[in-house]
Amino acid sequence: MIKRFSLLNMLVLLTVLTGAWSSSALCFADEIIIPFSKAGEVREIKSFQGVAAKFSGDGSMILVEDEPNKTLRVFDAKTWKEIHLLPGESGEFSRRGKIFLSKTTKTKSNWSGTSLYYPTTLYETTSWQKIRSFSVNASVSPDEKTGVENDFHSQVITLYNLQTGKEIKSFTATSVNFHPGGNIIAVGNYNTNKTLLYNTDTWKEMLSVTASSGIFHPDGKKILLTGAKLALCDTASGEEIWTMPGNYHAGFSPGGKMIAIYDYQTRENIIIDSATGKKIKSFKKANPIFPFSPDDGMAAAVYYEKQEIIIYDTV
Repeated sequence: MIKRFSLLNMLVLLTVLTGAWSSSALCFADEIIIPFSKAGEVREIKSFQGVAAKFSGDGSMILVEDEPNKTLRVFDAKTWKEIHLLPGESGEFSRRGKIFLSKTTKTKSNWSGTSLYYPTTLYETTSWQKIRSFSVNASVSPDEKTGVENDFHSQVITLYNLQTGKEIKSFTATSVNFHPGGNIIAVGNYNTNKTLLYNTDTWKEMLSVTASSGIFHPDGKKILLTGAKLALCDTASGEEIWTMPGNYHAGFSPGGKMIAIYDYQTRENIIIDSATGKKIKSFKKANPIFPFSPDDGMAAAVYYEKQEIIIYDTV
C-alpha cells in the first residue's frame, strides 16, 4: 500500500511516482484537492470547488465538473487559468484531447417507468466551437474521426463521420469498442450474447464470438470477452488464451499488463495478470471504480461506504 485517503471533502487524482499526471479521477466532493506525487511524496498544488475532476490524455488540461450549477470548467494544467466554461453536468476528453464531450442528464417516461438518458455535445478543444450534438449518450473513436451514438433504450448504436456529419453504420447492439488502431470495431449484444468484429474500412465481418462485449488490449493483438465467462482471445483468430468462469465488469490497465475485474455478486475487485489470467490481488467490498496510473505502477481501491480511497503499489 502506498497511501490512504479519506473521501470526505476530498477528491484524489492518481499520479505516478515520477510526477506524471493520470487521466483518471476518483469520487465526489465539494472541494477538489489535486495532489502531486514525486518520489513517494504527496503534496497539494491546487484546489477547486466542484464534484469531480478529469485530465486530458496529454495532461495539458483539467476539467472540473460543477454538477449542481450544470457548468463545466476547463483549466490549463500548467498555469491553472480557466480556458473555457461550458454547459453540462459531466464531461470528458477524447483520447487525444482534441475533442471535448459535454453531457447532461434527462429523464424519459416509457411503459416500464422512468429512465435516464444523456444528451451529448462535442466541442473542438482549440477553438471550442461545437462540432455536433447527439440526443442520447455519445462517445468518440480513438482517432477522433467517428462519433458513436448509443441509444440505451432502443439498443441501437450509430456511427457518424464527424467531418461530414453523415451516418456511417448502425447496429442493434448494447456495446461498441474500437481497436487501438481504429481499423477494427467490436460490437456486442448483451441480449443475444454475441460479439462481432468488423473491419471499419470495408465493414466486412471478421469474427463472431459468444460474448456480450469485447474490449481490446492496448496492443490490439488480444481482446477480452465478457459474458458467461471472461476470456482473453487472439484478435485475429478468436482462439482463447485463457478463460475464467463468471460474469464480470472488466478493463485493462493502461499498459495492458493487468486487468481489473469487478464481481457484482460478491462486490469484490480483483486484479489479474493479463498474460496468464492468474489473480494478483483482491479487494472486498470496493466499488467498481478502479483506476490504474498510466505506467501500471499504482492502482486505487475506492470504498464509498467507508469514505476511503487506498492507493496500492502494483509492482
